[in-house]
This record gives sequence, structure tokens and C-alpha cells, in this order.
Amino acid sequence: EGIWKISCRFNEAPQEIFKTEFEVKEYVLPSFEVLLETPQNHYYVDDNEFTVTITANFLHGKPVEGSGYVMFGVIDNNEKKGLPDSLTNITLKDGKGEVKLQRYMITGRYFDLSHLIGKSLYVTATILTNAGSDMVEAEKTGIPVVNTAFKILFTKTSKYFKPSMPYLAKVRTKAVGIPDHRQTVGSLTVTAYKPSSESQNYLHIGLTATQVKPGENLQVQFYMKNANPSVQRSITHITYMILSKGRVIKLERVQRQPEQTIIAASTVITGEYIPSFRMVAYYVVPGSQNEIVSDSVWVDTTNSCIKQLELSQDTKNFVQDPQPGTRVVLKVTGEPGASVGMLALDKGVLVLNKKNRLSQNKVWGEVERSDLGCTPGGGIDSAGVFTDAGLAVESNLGLTSQIRNEWGCEESVRKKRSTANVARKNEKAQQFQDANLRKCCEDGMKENNMKYSCQKRSEYVLQQGECAKVFLECCKFIFEPQIRRGKPKRPTSGRPDIFRPGSNIIDSEKAGSLNTDNYEPMENFRSRSIFYESWLWKLERLPTRADSSGYASKTINANLPESITTWEFTAISLSPNSGICVAKPFEMLVKKSFFIDLRLPYSVVRNEQVEIRAILYSYIDKEIEAVVDLIYNEKMCSAATREGNFRQFVKIEPSGTLILPFVIVPLVTEDINIEIKASVKDYFYTDGVIKQLKVVPEGVKVLKSIQSVILDPQRSEGTPGVQVITINTLPPTDIVPNSEAQTYVSVKGSLLGETLENSIDGANLKHLITVPSGCGEQIMMSMTPTVIATRYLDTTNQWERLGVERRAEAIKNIEKGYIQQMTYRKPENSYSAFTNRPASTWLTAYVVKVFAMATRLMNVEKNILCGAMNWLLSEKQLPNGVFKEDAPVIHGEMVGGTGNTDPDASLTAFVLIALVEAKDFCQNEVIDLKSKLDKSSTYLVDRLKTLRNPYSICITSYALSLVEKLPDHSQLIKSSTGGTHWADYSSDLYMIEATSYGLLALLKNKQYLLVEPVAKWLIEQRFYGGGFGSTQVAYTMQVEG
Repeated sequence: EGIWKISCRFNEAPQEIFKTEFEVKEYVLPSFEVLLETPQNHYYVDDNEFTVTITANFLHGKPVEGSGYVMFGVIDNNEKKGLPDSLTNITLKDGKGEVKLQRYMITGRYFDLSHLIGKSLYVTATILTNAGSDMVEAEKTGIPVVNTAFKILFTKTSKYFKPSMPYLAKVRTKAVGIPDHRQTVGSLTVTAYKPSSESQNYLHIGLTATQVKPGENLQVQFYMKNANPSVQRSITHITYMILSKGRVIKLERVQRQPEQTIIAASTVITGEYIPSFRMVAYYVVPGSQNEIVSDSVWVDTTNSCIKQLELSQDTKNFVQDPQPGTRVVLKVTGEPGASVGMLALDKGVLVLNKKNRLSQNKVWGEVERSDLGCTPGGGIDSAGVFTDAGLAVESNLGLTSQIRNEWGCEESVRKKRSTANVARKNEKAQQFQDANLRKCCEDGMKENNMKYSCQKRSEYVLQQGECAKVFLECCKFIFEPQIRRGKPKRPTSGRPDIFRPGSNIIDSEKAGSLNTDNYEPMENFRSRSIFYESWLWKLERLPTRADSSGYASKTINANLPESITTWEFTAISLSPNSGICVAKPFEMLVKKSFFIDLRLPYSVVRNEQVEIRAILYSYIDKEIEAVVDLIYNEKMCSAATREGNFRQFVKIEPSGTLILPFVIVPLVTEDINIEIKASVKDYFYTDGVIKQLKVVPEGVKVLKSIQSVILDPQRSEGTPGVQVITINTLPPTDIVPNSEAQTYVSVKGSLLGETLENSIDGANLKHLITVPSGCGEQIMMSMTPTVIATRYLDTTNQWERLGVERRAEAIKNIEKGYIQQMTYRKPENSYSAFTNRPASTWLTAYVVKVFAMATRLMNVEKNILCGAMNWLLSEKQLPNGVFKEDAPVIHGEMVGGTGNTDPDASLTAFVLIALVEAKDFCQNEVIDLKSKLDKSSTYLVDRLKTLRNPYSICITSYALSLVEKLPDHSQLIKSSTGGTHWADYSSDLYMIEATSYGLLALLKNKQYLLVEPVAKWLIEQRFYGGGFGSTQVAYTMQVEG
């Protein structure tokens, strides 16, 4: 998994490198699309609010009813910084919702908004359907923070001028309806063209337009100016050439009449001129001066294809409402003889990622990147005109263009910096008279690619004391002046109620008496099963004979897959005459009046109960009754049996939706078919769906070291220099039935290589930085390793090993998990796996645990973290201090040994540990926090005396160690096995977790002599590659320590 990059180059031009990238990950195709729109594409720094409209529609056209969370942030130097006060809940009605960014949400972190000018805002939304069947994220970036309504760019304005010659530049705005303070004034410094010696001979190209399109006639005027009239009379013509895509496509000479100073010409714009072209003109001064006088101009053209390409439905065989699995006729029209490749893509794929889509603009952008010209036109002198136009000139008149050292244009290595910012830095540094302290200050004001805080950077200053203090002061002066320390009180707003669909299932007794004669029998129609994400993939050659319009056409028969979705069709043509053309994609909505959307997870575990959902959609404008069957499959347990399918009779409102849950237990480790059929009463609408559910083995993937040998071929028996090793690769006896065993070989250059590398090398933690996703439990399971890895790499300063840019990615993933988890947050600040499940004590404590650790990496709102602590202490703590669990988690592997032994003690210890870790953050927000913690610890002190299970003893001992109430460690050591580990024969993972808690308890009590054998035993239990095998073991090993 991850982002993969491809780079390639031509042998003839190795200096030109072409790159692209693609992403590999596990995913489930989303069923709807979310769009974020703003009434204006910028944010005024003095505005009080900024509105974002959220639109969500299913890919089959129906609007989404749902809810979600929206969060804004600031992008500074390509790093995203969230605005915690902006986290807002939203409810979508008829697929529409609106959220506002209020000014106080920004000033909560940035006191002076003027510091944000030049930076940009972003907004991210996470939308969940009311059915809870699907969740989609959307993001809008590039919203600049401005103090004026316009930005003046001089990218197409020449930086050179000639005295007494025309020069055009627009530098002021005066838009109607916009206040004067939001108007814009721009300035441009231009350089005078230097004629040869003192001749004062000039040439200027004047155009009627600087952007044209094919078919237009571009009028050109060549302006001449000469100080010596006799020189002007000697000039008889002007030569001009037109360059595009690295070729000279036109070369002409325009005759000049006597006394004529403005010479007119014209050129017809053709496809050869796309995407842009340069016109270079010159004249030669004869006689003793031997001078070439020149000028150039750059002209942009519309980014269309040289020869147009179009893909659409054939009008003669047009289908108004195409049905899944039916035939449609496509028509492609383009340049005669061109080769055309065609593709159809499910729009759901584009919802996941659309940033690398190929378009004609992207093609021309790549062409423009190879342009050898460097300026919009002109030059410092005659030779500079040719050089800046991408031409090399060698003349017998003494004109020679400058030789380039680079393939492209020369660029300043030093980045442009704000003059005002440089002045602020100099002024600050001058406050320190001592040269050494001034150097410490200057170091503190330098950019840091690691994006560490000033406090953390100061800890790495070698000269501690006064130098470190000055370093910190100057760093904060430049990088943290805008951070507001106190937060304004955020207006309270209620969490939106999650829509709970009412029961439209007809009572089973009534269903038994229903007449099924008015329903189409299930055996009379087949289920849809072909759900391609992409298809067509055709390569066709257009006829060589053109029609009256100059183009050629061809029709293609295409059989639609059986998906209910919007298909996006794309065509790309290649021609030796006109190159590549990417047609504008066209969309085709494929649906039925009544259909089933069967939502399945990416994978499930064998023998585990799982709920799948079938969503019934009706486009019929009347209430309907339908019969729905879950088809029997012997490879899973379900309500269906060999004797008959599981049948339900339901009612669906006009143009409505109904969610039907089905509970199944897969019995085999393979892709099994899930089939659901439905038939509508009286209308005889039918639909059926077969999808494959991926089933993986239960248990955990365990890597065991089979054999360790020293490689020394020179001393081996047998053939000198050859060492033969026989390895027994038979799978262990306790392997999960019907699962495959794999053998890995690791070769290290030293005996301690693997142990040391996996212990200290940050590069081996890259697999832990993942994007959180799934339900409320899965999000925390995938978020935890990222938080752990980021904390570890920060502490050990090892981001260089992994890649400095990955830290921003890790923080982004943590923030994304934080936002997604809000979907499963209840009004009383507790958490559950799904919105329709009751809150879980263990999960809420775990959220507290992870969010408390994340406070060092991102902004966590106090009311979210402290609210969860309040809920635990007020709702789940009994009078004797025990914490109770009323809704155990679904993913049992999360809780480790907590849920298996002495649940009163283990759960109370686990919650106590979480509360203690978050105590400093919420010291003043939780009432009677200390007394409530004391209540639980007092209970555990008494309970420890009666505990016999090693796991319970270890976690309880560690919890009491944290609050400094562990009487002594004698019972802890007594319950161990030989002082090396705490045995739990029900699970190796529980044993590792228990031993980890035991180790931490010993460390907390400074029993260092007892620690060494325990640490050694734990290191020996590592899996191949350095992992420990479960969420809780990883957390205990890496976080608590």
C-alpha cells in the first residue's frame, strides 16, 4: 500500500524526466459523491464569516440524507493546521447542507489575522448516510486569505520596454460594487532595451489580442524607430518567425514601404499554434553598423485539441434511460485515421481520487513545461530577445546568443522572501549586543523543515542556558506570534440527531397470510453480478476518409455492466499529424425504477458474526410493497436454510429508501456469494444482486523464528565456498485450519543487526502511518499506530530516516481520524462502534487514552477529551470505584486481555490508566477528579490481594503504580514465571501484554535489577520485522513506556 511513483525519460533527451504517481490501498467503492462549494473563491481577512455549501448525491442521482462533521484549517508552507473551534456538525436535507466559518473560529488560534494574508484555507467534510451504510470524505483547498478582491499578475507582461514605443500593462482595478480598500494596485519594474552601441534602433511587435483560438485572424503591427532617418530608409523588410512546441512553424518576410514606420501583417491561427506560440521579428541594419534589431512576443491559445475528438451516444440509437446490463451504441468522432482508446469508469472511483486524471489541459501543461522560452516577450538586447525566445543564434554580423548551462530557464536558487519579514528578523537580532547571542537568535529565526514547535527545537540547542533562551524567544517572535494562548468560548450547538429509519417490515404473522401471486417469482429473473469499476478498454482506428466537416466517425456497440451508477466515458486519440487529444468526458446515468444496493465490507473474519445491509431504492412515486429474499448459501450461517430462503415483506414510501440488515456468519476462507432478490407487488419491478464477500482466517498472523544460522561459507562442510542449509518449513500444528503458511528469510550483515535495526530505526515504522477508516472501533485501531509512530519519531528525532515530509502526512492522518471519530461521538461525549449502538466504557476510555497522547501532536478540544472523562466518572463509575461495561466492543481483539480475566479489576485498571494519562489536560475541567480517581485506586488496592490471574495482577499493579499506591511488588513478582514473564496460556498475545504491564510496573517502582530478564524475554517474542501482533500489545509496549 501507499503512493507509488513512476518516472521515465527518452534516451535522446535524458535531461527531461517525466513523472506520475498512483495510490495502492484497500477500499470499498463509495456510493455517493460530496461536493463543497463556496460563493466566493477567497476569504477576506476582515470578513466575519465564510459560507460553504455541501451537496451530496448518490451516484444513481438520488440526494443523500445524512449527517457529518466539517472542519476548517490553514495551509501554511504546504502544512495543514486545523482550526479546532471550527469543528461543526451538519445535517443534510435533500442532499444539501450549509456550514459557516465564523471569525472567532480563526481568532481562537490566530489572534492577528493579518499574519494569514498570503496563506490559504481548506475545508474538509466527512458525511455519513442516515443508514450508516457509507461514509465519504471531501476536501476543498486553495481558498486564499486576502485583503483585496484581486491579484495582479505580470506573468504575460514583458519586462522590457523601448523608449517612445507602445507599452501595455494593466495595473489598477476599479470594479463596481467593491469598496476601495478591496481594490488592488500592482507595480512592475521594467528594464530598457539596450540597442547596439548608440544607434537607438528599435523594433516593437504590437498585437490586437494576446489570447486567440484556432480559426481567428491575428493582426500584427511592427513598430520601427530609428534615430537616423537614413538608416530607416535603408531597411526594406522585416522578417518574422512563429515558434510553437519547439518548432519553427512559419517564417515570412514583410516588405516595408518608404517612410513607413508601422508595418502591418496578419496570420491565421491553426491547430499548429496550440497551446501557445512565440512570434520573433527582426530587421538588419545594413552598412557599417551591422546591427540586428529584434523583438518577440508570447501568445496564448485556447487549450483545445488540434483536431477535435468527441465520444457520445449515437443519436440514431439513442437510449434515454439506459438499464444495467443492456446494450448502448457509442459514437466517436475525430481526425481521420487517428487511433482512439476508450474507457468507461465508475464515478465512485473518482470520488476516491481524481487528482491524477488525464485531461487536455494537463497534456498542454506538460508541453508548456518543456518550452525553451523564458519570458513573455522582448529581451535586454537583441541577443537576449532570441535567447529568451528559446533560440540559439550565430551571425556573421557579430550577434551570438548566450550559451545556456541548463536545459530550462535559469532560476534564482534563493527563494523570494518577504522584505518586511527580513527586516523584522534583522531588527530582532540587533537587540542582542553579544555576537554569540545574536547568532543564537538568528538560528532560532531560520525555517525548520521538520515543522517542530519552537519549544521542541530549543531542546536540541547544544549551548543550553542563555543561548537556548534567546533561541526560543526569537523563534517564537517569527513563527508563533500569531498563536493565541487563550481560546474564546465557543458557542454551544447540539449534535444532530442521527436519522433512525422506522420499521417498514411487515409483521411475520401477517406476512404468512400474504398472497404472493401479485409478485414476480424469484426464479423468473437473474441477479446482477457484473460490477466493474472500469470497462470498455477499446482501441479503434477511425476511417481514413473524412466527411463534409473534415472529420471521421465510427460507432461501437457496448454492453453495460450491471452496476447502478454514473459511468464516465473518456476517449484519447493519437495521430501523427495532430498528436494527442483527450476528449471531454461524458456521463451516463444507469439505474432502475427499483433496485437493491448491497453494501459489503472489504473483508470479514471467518466464524465471526457480521451485519450486512441491503438498501432498497424506489423511484416509483407511490408507496410500494415488496418481498425480499436472502438466498441460501451453505458456506455461511444465516436466517436462510436449505429448506428455503429467508423472506421478508416490506413497505417503501414513494420515491423512498429502506435499509434491511442481515446477520451472517461466514464458514469458509474464500470469496463467498451473498445474493439478495426483491420483487415489487403489482408493478412487477424486480432486482437481484450477487456480490462476493472476502473472508479471511480468524486469529492473528504470527511469525515464528524457525532457525538461526551463522553464514560462513568458507568454513562449511562439503564444497569449499558453498554453504547448504536445510530448513524445515512444515507449518506448525496450531495453524488455523484452511489458512496458508508462508516462509520468510532475513539476511543481516551482523548478528545483532535485526534486533538493533528494528529497535531504533525509524524507517521501519513507515507501515504504521496509515489513514484511519471504518467504524468507531476500527478508526481508533488504525489511528493508534500512527500516533505511536509519530510520538516515537518525534522523541528520537528520526524523521530523516523515514522522510521529513512523512511527518506532515502522519499529522494529517491523525487529524483525519480525530474528525472521523466525531461521527461516533454521542451527545454525552461517549463513543460507540456505530451510531445506533449504545456507548462503550472500554472504547470511550481508549479514545481518552489515544486523544490524550495526540494532544502533543495536534489540537484536541478540551470539551471533547474532558467530556469523555466526565462521562466515564459520572455514568460508569460505581460507588465502590469499579467501572462497569454495558456495551462490550465488537472487535474483541482491541481489548486484549482486559475482557477475558477478572473484568471488574482489569477494566477498572484500564480506565484508571487512561484517566491518569489525560489528568494534566483536564485537571480543571473535571469536578472532583482526584477523589474519583482515589475511589478506583482504593478498590484496586483491596482487589489486588485476591487476584490470582497474572494478567489482572500486572495491569492492576501498573495502574496503582501510576497513582503511587502499589503497596509493594512482591505479589507481582510472585505471579511471574521465573521472573521473566507472566504466563497466560490462553493466548500468546495476552501473555505479551501482561508482561508489558508487569515491566512497566517494575520500571515505575524503579526495580531495575528485576527489569532486565523481563525486557530480554519480551525482545525474544518479537515477530519478524519487529511487531508484537495486536492493538493493545503495541500500545502497551510503545506508548506506556
